[in-house]
Amino acid sequence: MAQKKLSEIAVGESARIMEVDSGFLAAKMADLGLFQGNDVAVIFKAPLGDPMAVSVGGTMISLRMDEAQLISVER
Repeated sequence: MAQKKLSEIAVGESARIMEVDSGFLAAKMADLGLFQGNDVAVIFKAPLGDPMAVSVGGTMISLRMDEAQLISVER
């Protein structure tokens, strides 16, 4: 299947994290459970698309769109 960015996943859909772009936010995202192999579900997107809420490992996390674009997922 083709990879997409987490920011492209619609509300109510789930995907598996394939890669988190390296950078200063990678460690923060890993601490939140956003790392390769974990499943993530998009719960909410603000009317203008930013921020969005995702569920990973039973925890709801708010992400800015630019942060969600750092995460590659596969449905």
